[in-house]
Amino acid sequence: MTIADVNRRKLDLGRVFGDTFGVIRRQAGPLLGVTFVLGVLPGIANSYLSRQLVGGPSPTASLAMMSNPLYLILLVVGVLLGSYLLACQLQIAIGDLEGRPQSLPDVLRRAAGKILPILGAEILLGLGIMLGSLLLFVPGVILSLMWAVALPATVADTSNPVQALGRSRALTRGNRWRIFGLAVLVGIVVLVFELIVLGAVGGVAALSSTTATAPSLLSLALLSLLTFALYVVGSAGSAALYTQLRELKGQGGESVAQVFA
Repeated sequence: MTIADVNRRKLDLGRVFGDTFGVIRRQAGPLLGVTFVLGVLPGIANSYLSRQLVGGPSPTASLAMMSNPLYLILLVVGVLLGSYLLACQLQIAIGDLEGRPQSLPDVLRRAAGKILPILGAEILLGLGIMLGSLLLFVPGVILSLMWAVALPATVADTSNPVQALGRSRALTRGNRWRIFGLAVLVGIVVLVFELIVLGAVGGVAALSSTTATAPSLLSLALLSLLTFALYVVGSAGSAALYTQLRELKGQGGESVAQVFA
């Protein structure tokens, strides 16, 4: 099979959705567990502690938090935990989709070595897309499509963030319009879901004049549920997209060495 034949093989969007929710169903325990422990609980704790540091809302609250060393420590810990969480989620999902599920201790151990590479890839992604968008909106979109699976590639293929971007570029070649359509469809679904949840939060907040703290606690729970769902579905979807693109390229696509040859 020639390179041209490989690039003509097209992404099956229906399969991406099916694989996404399939891996969530099969790996519900590990995925939901690590997301709750490494994502939701630290997020709630960080939010609570940040409010305690400034003693409530005020015009100078943001400035006060940024000048507080403890807040900066919490911020760094939160960022590292977020990278660790994503690495764990991708390890679980990719392993399942490739037919080699891993035990949770193995996932936690291997993901620990990917914290800094994932963080580096996220920084490069953010900077590249931001600069592309500042120059003109279209280059930013093109870069985001080229690098759509850079984070899964960082976990499964290479710990070098720059090589992960190249790996993603190679894997997405020939399917970027389909990935764009997938992104638009997912964006619409997420927007509708967010509107439903935020509407529920607004309805709960409207009750705050007649009850004590229950509405605010319920609002926090609903927002946490939204974050929880987006964490899990987003990482599983990224893994599903990545594994199918590897299959379409044949034998896992081009190797990292071939990408930079």
